[in-house]
Amino acid sequence: MNLQKPRVETSKKQELTREKKAVLVSLQEGELFPEASFKACLLVIGNEILAGRTQDLNVQFLGETLSRHGIDLKEVRIISDEENVIIDHLKEVKGLYDYVFTTGGIGPTHDDLTTACVARALGVPVIEDEEAIRRLEAYYKDRLNETHKRMARVPFGSRLIDNPVTSAPGFFIQNVYVLAGVPRIMRAMVMSLLPMLKGGAPIISQSVSCCLGESLLAEPLKKLQEKYSTFEIGIYPFFHPEGYGTTLVVRGKNLKTIERIIGKIKDIIINHGGFPEADVSLLFKEVSPQKFSFRRLKEDEDAGSFLKTLVAWGKPYFLEKKRRNGIFLILFIVFLGVVGIFFAGGKSPSPQYVQKPFFENNQIIE
Repeated sequence: MNLQKPRVETSKKQELTREKKAVLVSLQEGELFPEASFKACLLVIGNEILAGRTQDLNVQFLGETLSRHGIDLKEVRIISDEENVIIDHLKEVKGLYDYVFTTGGIGPTHDDLTTACVARALGVPVIEDEEAIRRLEAYYKDRLNETHKRMARVPFGSRLIDNPVTSAPGFFIQNVYVLAGVPRIMRAMVMSLLPMLKGGAPIISQSVSCCLGESLLAEPLKKLQEKYSTFEIGIYPFFHPEGYGTTLVVRGKNLKTIERIIGKIKDIIINHGGFPEADVSLLFKEVSPQKFSFRRLKEDEDAGSFLKTLVAWGKPYFLEKKRRNGIFLILFIVFLGVVGIFFAGGKSPSPQYVQKPFFENNQIIE
């Protein structure tokens, strides 16, 4: 009598788990999967940044570079040069992200604590790496001293990250990647490291701008974001010498879907009386009679609001004081409003401070 083993149907959850394990195994073998999602965190370490003495220039570069490699920089933390602070943050984020990057704190001075903190967070000793010593000797030659050799200290089990600028290497161990804080050196290290990082499909972004306030577009964009929940729709207001507006940025991995979302955003802008442009600078050029008429109407509305504000300011004085000169005050205010409309073109004053547009030609500009 043959006994057959009963057939067990695999649940959807079991199938997903099996697929996830297969992806992990394949990734360990060095293959790249466009559908895989990789997330990263950056710890910016430095009291000088928190105190405002030094401006961080590394976040934007790392975010853009990782995006092109299919790695999404999800979080940035700026923390102080304190051992317990660094160790606590490392332990927390190490298990949350595929990649943890740090910048700063690997120089030769007493306040460069990152190397020792990484070692303590991972429970390994600090050693003097022979290959790092050789690189420092080749660079410094007769000038090499014990202070320089501090830059050859790494946690046991680390691999070096090349530094073609000054030869003092960074290092990585497990999923923690330790980089220099000096922007020029940090960028060189990232470019040396990039071929060793496993990534997914590049994260694509496209943008469109208009001369409308973000509050006017908030509600329809919220509905659009809910419909395309796997894509990011960012809203970024900007100020220009000739006016203000909003840049809408769509980020994701599917170009066709991004273009579809951009098309819907353009429809929303047009339906609210705006003109969508890919380049912010084009928003303030009279490229068509329709756009000129729209801007002229907007300026007249601004001038009318200015006149109403002036009258509202003088009215209480006239009613409460009940003095004869109140009439002259009202007439003077009306006169100023008329002069503003005809001679100033009805334009409201320029913003107090002008901000360079965030995006031009779909590119982020520094």
